[in-house]
Amino acid sequence: MNLNTYTQQTEALKALTAALILQIEKQDRYEFNIALPGGTSAHIVFDYWRTHCAQSIPWHRIRFYWVDERCVPPTSDDSNFKLAYRLLFEPLSIPASHYFRIQGEHKAAEAARLYSMLIYRQLPRYHDVPQFDAILLGVGVDMHIASLFPPILSECKHTPQAITAVPSLLSAIRPYAVSIQPITRQARVTMTAPFILNNSPLFIPLLGEAKAKLVPRLADVDTPAGYILQKAKRASIFVGTT
Repeated sequence: MNLNTYTQQTEALKALTAALILQIEKQDRYEFNIALPGGTSAHIVFDYWRTHCAQSIPWHRIRFYWVDERCVPPTSDDSNFKLAYRLLFEPLSIPASHYFRIQGEHKAAEAARLYSMLIYRQLPRYHDVPQFDAILLGVGVDMHIASLFPPILSECKHTPQAITAVPSLLSAIRPYAVSIQPITRQARVTMTAPFILNNSPLFIPLLGEAKAKLVPRLADVDTPAGYILQKAKRASIFVGTT
């Protein structure tokens, strides 16, 4: 785990972007496959890329996929796809043939099955498993990563039996599976832990004071984020406090 700490968020964003561009440039294959997250960190990153990197990032080479998605239509304000479309794809005129969304309008299990099939068709393999060239991941203040949630029993009104079965998502053999947000009970499709850990370079922005305070907790393998980042072979974290 490579930790890069900066005072300003813009410094962290600049460093993350430079590392991603370097990863693209050193790849022999023309198409560069990246998985995008949703959430507040993604919003900040996408804003920065649109306003500062319209010319410097080789957009024509990148093919966009998603780490996770809420089970909502693509027109919903809760959609991770809509966030990327509004902040990146539409203003930068990225062709529709360059992005592949999770079909959140379907039932969760069907959406996860369809996206797993798509990933097997589209991506190159590493140890017979599809592999992204880069995965951008956010970390929640509850230490969730992708849609791998901790069982937050103290904050949840539901019974323990109703909490997301995190261990199954940590061992699932499919690239994508169904997750349930433990508080709202909203169904999601998420990348599973073994797929995240299939030797893809991970880029993790921790932006803002609240996210910067999570750094010491990344050593805790009993949290989803700690589990992923302690086991990842290539993870780069970019912290920007203010």
